[in-house]
Amino acid sequence: MRHFARIFLLGVAVSLAIGIFGPKAPSQKPQTTQGAPVALNGRTLFYVRGRLFTFSPEDRAKTIEQRLAWLSRQPEGTISSLSVVEEGSSSEIVCGDTVIMTVSDADAALEGKSRQQAAKEYADLIRTSAENLRKEYSFKTLLLAAVYAALSTLILVALLKIISVASRKSHAKLESWRGVYLRSIRIQKLELLTAERITGLLRNLIRLMRIALTLFLFYFYVVLTLSFFPWTRGYSSILFNYILDPLRTVGRAFTDYLPNVFFIAVISVVSFYFIRFVKFIFVEIRKQTISIPGFYPEWAIPTYKIVRFLILAFTIVVIFP
Repeated sequence: MRHFARIFLLGVAVSLAIGIFGPKAPSQKPQTTQGAPVALNGRTLFYVRGRLFTFSPEDRAKTIEQRLAWLSRQPEGTISSLSVVEEGSSSEIVCGDTVIMTVSDADAALEGKSRQQAAKEYADLIRTSAENLRKEYSFKTLLLAAVYAALSTLILVALLKIISVASRKSHAKLESWRGVYLRSIRIQKLELLTAERITGLLRNLIRLMRIALTLFLFYFYVVLTLSFFPWTRGYSSILFNYILDPLRTVGRAFTDYLPNVFFIAVISVVSFYFIRFVKFIFVEIRKQTISIPGFYPEWAIPTYKIVRFLILAFTIVVIFP
């Protein structure tokens, strides 16, 4: 079974490596017609796709963002008074005397809706987003965020303390095992690794694990703490995606290549039993149960190893595509 496991694992490794790091077929990206994004506090609410008189979608989006920022700073009653006013061939979303956004027939046509329906949906989205943003910056929300950040800090300190204690106990345990369970590795009279050397290597491994775990905890502590406050929530998402994106890539590649794993398993089984059959033939030749004119029994095992290598190479060639 060892040969089968080696063949199978080697095939899986080659397939996954090609899937993750190999060249990808060029993909045809559809032309985007989203337009200019309108964002509030780093969150995209919608896209402006059409022109309005001499204003490009980018100019309109920038103006709407400025008015949304103003709207989010207004009292709650002011935000709730947001309404849609019909002005001839356009619908205006207003708050008091301030026009937040103008929706034209062209804008509605690009969305595939009536102008009134599109304006109402924009107004509801703007109202909800402004109210949520105002709540995010309220004293109660910020106080709660500070409490969560303090609790996260206490948990981090406790975890670091546990890691520190566990590390010291592990070092002490290694010292007590030296010479008892951790003995020198010898080949007859040749000493390859002393007990002290083995203990030192294990101590270094524990230090490395402690450093890696500490950095891991600090990283997620920073990501978690930044997510509590509205000013830094966008940075939290960016930092989190630095880890999440590679995991998604590996997971997607593994899922895409999962059918190939079954193909590799079949090829590995065939190769495994074929190698066993070839070995059986050459063992019988060595025992002289089978004789081939001009082929000496002493050549059987070396020849078998060469044939086995060729079979493995052929298996990898079959698996490679």
